[in-house]
Amino acid sequence: MRSRRLAPLVLLLPLALLTACAGVTPELTIAPNWYPSPNNPNPLAAKETLVYSVTSKEIEKIEGALYAAYDGTYTTNLTYTSYNGAPAYLFSADLVAEVVYSGSSEATVTETVHSDVWFALETDASPLRPYYSKRTVESVVPDLTANGYPLTKYNYSFEVKYDWDTSKAAVTFTNHLLSSSDDEFRPDASPSDSAEIDLRGEGTYLDNEQVLFAMRGLTLANGVSFRTVNPVKDKVWRCAAAGTLGTPQSVEYDAKFIRNGTETEQTVDAHKIALGYADGNTGTTKTYIYADRVGGENLYRNVLLEMEEPLIGGLGTLVYKLTKADFIV
Repeated sequence: MRSRRLAPLVLLLPLALLTACAGVTPELTIAPNWYPSPNNPNPLAAKETLVYSVTSKEIEKIEGALYAAYDGTYTTNLTYTSYNGAPAYLFSADLVAEVVYSGSSEATVTETVHSDVWFALETDASPLRPYYSKRTVESVVPDLTANGYPLTKYNYSFEVKYDWDTSKAAVTFTNHLLSSSDDEFRPDASPSDSAEIDLRGEGTYLDNEQVLFAMRGLTLANGVSFRTVNPVKDKVWRCAAAGTLGTPQSVEYDAKFIRNGTETEQTVDAHKIALGYADGNTGTTKTYIYADRVGGENLYRNVLLEMEEPLIGGLGTLVYKLTKADFIV
């Protein structure tokens, strides 16, 4: 399968691919830090909702294209369910944002990204092993490879179905614009296609759509290393965050959000970690701040507190901040 073009804004969230690719990827030890008592998890009680504000900063102008504003909400939900009869988690995420462009490409558009991923419980023989994921994107972004940077409309789905008996994954990319017309924006013309990917290899494998959740179960101070599918190249990449991008840093984070209905404002011990795009170099980095596990009650559940992602072409940065958390009780 040839390389496909995907909407290049924040639409590859959480990760399209990582850098600092390593020769050896060890199996990760994943702790169920999303529970109040990680040593005594109760999957039947698994029901969690996290809400983040999404805003832009450091907006810069280039000729013909300007992000004037980006204002959105990112919501994740974790629930206990089943997949093909097996106990499983369903992790869903929704990004809804209003994006304003000014300059020669003036427009106000709504950007939406919805994803679902089903994966094994932490008590499974292969903890958090993914079964199936799907992401659907609708967006309008400037094409920085074309003269005048015309606004281009994207509407596609990306699915991954796993067969662990054969260690294969069936990947399907569907462009929903091929059978429709739009007089306002130039439609993306990437062809729909599919491929089969070999998943064999050493080290923990994570689906792209579960990465932000799964990282809560890691000891970030030890670095992060795992394998995942690059949805642009249709290959499994062996990746690591520590080393080339630097060891995760211990930080104190001033958290302010509604925790299970109560306003919380407190300095939280946390770890900051940088991950990035590109093949074989650091590329553009993204920054994530996760709360540390504190005490037996695990008050903050190793939650993602803040995330920063670059806009296309280095035009600015999107900042995600936790505003509300309904944790598992």
